[in-house]
Amino acid sequence: MEAAASLLDLAVTALAEGRNDDAQELVQNADMPVLFDRGFKMMNGLDPVNLMYRAVVRGPVSVEHHDRSARMPSAGTERMIYERDGFRCRYCQCKVLLKSSRSAFNAMIPGAVNWPADREFGKHGAYYALNSCVDHVVPFSRGGDNSLDNLVTACWPCNFAKAHYLLEEVALSDPRERPPVVDAWDGLARLIRLAGPRSRWKNSSHGEPRPAENKRIKERIRRTGRKGDSSNTEAWLAGLDRIDAGTSTRLNAFLGRLPSDYVTWQINKALVVRLTVDGRVLDILGVNANGTVEVPWMLNGAKDHYKRFAITLAGAVPDAILYETPKMWRVK
Repeated sequence: MEAAASLLDLAVTALAEGRNDDAQELVQNADMPVLFDRGFKMMNGLDPVNLMYRAVVRGPVSVEHHDRSARMPSAGTERMIYERDGFRCRYCQCKVLLKSSRSAFNAMIPGAVNWPADREFGKHGAYYALNSCVDHVVPFSRGGDNSLDNLVTACWPCNFAKAHYLLEEVALSDPRERPPVVDAWDGLARLIRLAGPRSRWKNSSHGEPRPAENKRIKERIRRTGRKGDSSNTEAWLAGLDRIDAGTSTRLNAFLGRLPSDYVTWQINKALVVRLTVDGRVLDILGVNANGTVEVPWMLNGAKDHYKRFAITLAGAVPDAILYETPKMWRVK
């Protein structure tokens, strides 16, 4: 983690000196598979601590509900937290990267930081493991507030692995008992200043534009409806049958019974479904060949709305486990 942050820091220096080719190589070297693997296991692993909503599905947990609009601090407060904490995760002490430095890199070196919008795999290792966020030490869902004392800088893996648990429930020491390390590290804020308007970031740490891929995916599904490439369809269904024989036959029968006014679907590398839930259109529900179902609430911001749908789905499937990733509810 330290090496990846150093490589990206050197890449910013190279860009400032006009050495774009050197910068691109440094960014590529920071794309370490071991970092992606670490982040993926912490955010999506099978350990019960990492399965954020296992308790919601499996058993009673006292979870208070709050107004979601007040859940996250303002962009100004978020930046203040990062500066106070030295742009380091208060749990694991790794150097974090401001989210918008990713788009700043891509503005100066197109395609330098790989970040596909339509899948989790293939994302840049360093950004996947060191992406910055603000964590509620006492989770918002458990009564925590947005006071500065309850907010700390976290990397994605620590934030999503800790989830809605209290510190004592996952045997974590209180990060506020350790003083933050503050030095010259700035989360690559100087890169954002260097990129300027080209990064399309400018005034908000939440302001990175949604990648154009999302729009293209949705439009393709609207045009395609129930069609699909037959060769891809057969390969996908065969993969599903390897897990549980006969699943593809049952799935085809189920899809054939769905009212077309409410559901359209397509099979390519995954079964992609566009459906209406309680009068709200869900773009897009995805079913992978390994049986995992993805409910990407980030496409329309209806996280809490589709939580009910995801819990119902998980409750209907034997031994299913429901958890959250940075962009979706996922039922394994």
